Formats: sequence, C-alpha cells, structure tokens
Amino acid sequence: MRRDDIIDRLSTIAGGGLMTDETSPSQEFFLRNLHSMREVAIREEFRRDNVINESNYQSFFPVFDNNVNAGCDGMYKFECPRVLRVNSVMSGFGYVGSESGNSPFLMYPSPDAFYNAQRHRVTRSKDQVSAYYDPSEGFIYANSPVKRFFVRMIAERPEDIYTFNVHLDDYPISMKAIEIMEEFIRNGSLGYILRIPGNKVSNSQSDKFLPQNNE
Repeated sequence: MRRDDIIDRLSTIAGGGLMTDETSPSQEFFLRNLHSMREVAIREEFRRDNVINESNYQSFFPVFDNNVNAGCDGMYKFECPRVLRVNSVMSGFGYVGSESGNSPFLMYPSPDAFYNAQRHRVTRSKDQVSAYYDPSEGFIYANSPVKRFFVRMIAERPEDIYTFNVHLDDYPISMKAIEIMEEFIRNGSLGYILRIPGNKVSNSQSDKFLPQNNE
C-alpha cells in the first residue's frame, strides 16, 4: 500500500481522534506525523508478536564514496539512513552482509561495542567482515575494504533510502502495524502517543485547528 493510500485510509477512521475529545486529524496531520506513528506501531507490533514483519524492512546497496573514504584508517564507511531501533536489543537491521545474502557481517550495534570486541579479541571466521553503525554520523563502518554489500533495515524515514520512490513503491509497513495505528485513532490514544496536548473545547470550531508537530 502506498503512503498516500495509507494516509487516505487513516483519515477516514472514526473514533477518539487525537485524544478522547472530538478532535479529528486531517490528512495533513497524518502526513506530518506518519514517521512517528509508524515507529510506535512497529514497536507495538513487535511487543505483541515478538517478531518483525518483513513488510517493515527496506533493502538497498550502500554506495562506496572515494571522497568520503579518502585517507581512511582501516575502517571503510558507507552512508546509511538513520535506523529505527525496535527496542534496546533489536537494532532495526535485518541483514548487513554480502550481496548473496549468505555471508552476514559481524554487526555491532555501536562504535563502543565494536571497539570493546576488538579489545577482547572476539572470535570471528577468517573472512568475516566486522562492522558497526554510528547513528550520530549516519554511517556503517566496515573493517575490510568491501566496495558493495547488501543492507535490509527499518529506516526512521523510508524516504531517506535512495531506492525508495514514495509515489510508486509500497510504504514499508505491515498491515498489522497499520491496524495498530487505526487502533490508536479509534481509542483516542493517538495524541498521548505523539505527546500532543489535548483539545479541551468540545464541539467547537477549534477542533479543526490541529496541534503542530514538526517531526
């Protein structure tokens, strides 16, 4: 289902709206807040099912940039969109490794975890690439001179993955997660989840003025 189709679907849901009052979100509201809603829904889906639905992932090949890697000190870096961490354990990466999908990198969730492993000489196979993701810089770092590899991940902003066409491609979210977003709207918890102040005036013209969320 494309992004605009999801927004059309959400905007027709009747229920509590943003809070338990009568505020009704508009399509513009859902467009502004879809990233945040998707993030919460994917985490809730995992909490309920203990599995990440494949529909939430996107796949791409990071591009090797010679300029970015000029004078590298043994670590090769590849630009990567911000990953959506599902919880403190699940990194949001489904696979990082060879193009064949049969040789995953030894992927560490942070620079600290990587360098701690190096200090403790964590055992890995002879040809296995070790790597880590640095969210502060937006790069995947690999300790071998790989030029092309495959990534499957949940991006915070799907549009940031260069292969994704928001107007033509299915939005990376499962039907279960969409239903969870609908549940938030029906039971009036959407505003609480997105931390939007509630509208205290019922049945008034102020209902049409939605709180702004600049995410």
